[in-house]
Amino acid sequence: MLKKDTKKNMTEAEQCESAGAEYKYEESVCPNCGAKGKLKPNGSYYRHIVTYIDEKVDNKYVETRRFRCKSCKKTHALIYGVLVPYSMYTVSFKLSVLLAYYERKMTVAAICEKYRIAKSTLYKWKAQLVEQKELLLGEVVSVKTTAIRFIGDILGFERYPSELKGFYEKYGFSFLQATHSATRPVPP
Repeated sequence: MLKKDTKKNMTEAEQCESAGAEYKYEESVCPNCGAKGKLKPNGSYYRHIVTYIDEKVDNKYVETRRFRCKSCKKTHALIYGVLVPYSMYTVSFKLSVLLAYYERKMTVAAICEKYRIAKSTLYKWKAQLVEQKELLLGEVVSVKTTAIRFIGDILGFERYPSELKGFYEKYGFSFLQATHSATRPVPP
C-alpha cells in the first residue's frame, strides 16, 4: 500500500516538528568536520518563525534541536528546510512577499502593510532573490526566467526544501539567507 505524502498539507511549524522527529542524527554527518555518526543530542531551544496562513501573518514557535559532534566538539542546530538561518521568516513567507511584489497587483506600501514588514526588508529580499536566482539557474537561464515563474516553480515543488538543499551544499549558505559578499564563496 502506498503511503500518501502529507507534508504538503502541513503548516511550516508542523513540517518542522515532523522533520525534527524524523531526523536520524546517528546516521548524519557533522557539517563542520564531516564525521559520520558522531552527532549526539545537546538540548534544544524554541525559535520564533513568521509564516503566512489563511491570508494572515502567523507567529509560531518551533523547537529546534541541537547536536554536538563527538569528534570536533562543535554544536549544531537542526535548521529545517522551510526555515532560513538567522531569520524568523520562512522561505515561503519571503517568496509570498516577493511574488506579491512581482505580480504588481499591490503597491509596495500595501504589500508591506499586509505582510507587516518594512520597505527596506522587501527590497533586501528582492536583491537576495535576484542574486540567488542567478546562482541557482546560471546567468543566461536567469535572464530568460521571470521572477514570477521562478518563484512559482519553487512554491510549486511538492517538497521544495529538499530541492533547495543542493543550494546550501554548493554555495555554503541557504536560499534567501542574508550573506555578506566578503564571505560568499565563488560559484564553480
